[in-house]
Amino acid sequence: MYDVYFDKTLLPIPPESVTYAFPGRDEKIDLINFDQISLPRLSGLIEIDLDVRLTHRALPLFTDRFIPIRDFLSFLSNLKKSKAPFQFIIIRNTDTMDDTNITVTLSDYTIHENADNGSDITVSCRLTEYKKAVVKTATIQGTMRMVYTGANVSRYSPSSSASSAALANSADVWKTGVPKRYQIKKGDTLYNVGKTIYNNSTAWEQIVEDNGLKNRDDIKVGQWIELREYVDVRYHNQRVR
Repeated sequence: MYDVYFDKTLLPIPPESVTYAFPGRDEKIDLINFDQISLPRLSGLIEIDLDVRLTHRALPLFTDRFIPIRDFLSFLSNLKKSKAPFQFIIIRNTDTMDDTNITVTLSDYTIHENADNGSDITVSCRLTEYKKAVVKTATIQGTMRMVYTGANVSRYSPSSSASSAALANSADVWKTGVPKRYQIKKGDTLYNVGKTIYNNSTAWEQIVEDNGLKNRDDIKVGQWIELREYVDVRYHNQRVR
């Protein structure tokens, strides 16, 4: 004989059988050559099926664990409505298997009535293994961007005050110490300004677009131009240092 518990409630009569299902989650992928590969994954949640027999009176062997049908159905209804996890326990008086103790929820149950059984009923229960979700949060300061330094690539994280436009592309080239505005001086060309500030020979194209200029010669002494903290991926070249 063995004892079966739903949480702290001992079932009136041990079920004749208990079925455990370990659903697989391996994924099959079709390859271009019509072959297949399998991606093994951890198995899904354990599903347990069992039938609970409820009698209208205590049976001789189980007088000490009798539960009125109405009381047990009310107990199951509360488990279902609350969706609260509980322990499913089987204590076996045998050495063939270890005892079972799994945290589960009551997924659903079905009540079976049969005139041949008089007032006795059977309740088919499906239990599903419960695993508590673990949520981790992280606070990210700014957004990581790639900075090209010759053949090497290093990383620079701008402050969180960077504009949303500046965060548009992860391949943008960031430069520290770039002024927000620059005043054109005698002898300046946008080519030289872009090369000096960004060390990039094509950055002038970005300056022209950002400032609504006709071309790189559309400037005059004393004029202020707006600058970004970075060179958009569309404009940077491989000579950035």
